[in-house]
Amino acid sequence: MRKQVIFGLVATLALIWMISVPARAQAIWTDPATGLMWTHQDNGTDINWEQAKSYCANLRLGSFSNWRLATIEELEVIYAPSPGDSTQIKGGIRLTHPAAIIWSSSDGAMHLVWVFHYDHVQHTKGYAFDTLTDGLRTLCVRRP
Repeated sequence: MRKQVIFGLVATLALIWMISVPARAQAIWTDPATGLMWTHQDNGTDINWEQAKSYCANLRLGSFSNWRLATIEELEVIYAPSPGDSTQIKGGIRLTHPAAIIWSSSDGAMHLVWVFHYDHVQHTKGYAFDTLTDGLRTLCVRRP
């Protein structure tokens, strides 16, 4: 009887693991060109630069904990213009910010940080925002 209970418990846990792996895998996209792993969606709420850095540093996703804020160059690599797509980004990554503006880790002078604008009308990597500005989103990235 005890062996049956243990076997049943092990089988249940294995089934839960098999079901949860695809769900975790869908939350991450790996860029085949760079090998970088990306969150499949931005953080979903307006935050400033310090909050964006903290969000990525504290993120636990897909059994990984070494996430970070992407550089402006990394954000540019996943830019992919395509007709009819409102946010021009590879991998099916979902941006929830209405203007598709994402914080980068690349800082400028005097509390300014570069951001990337994925909007279909205005792809720009040259904006610099004050680090205290609220209202932007973040994508987290990690090296495998």
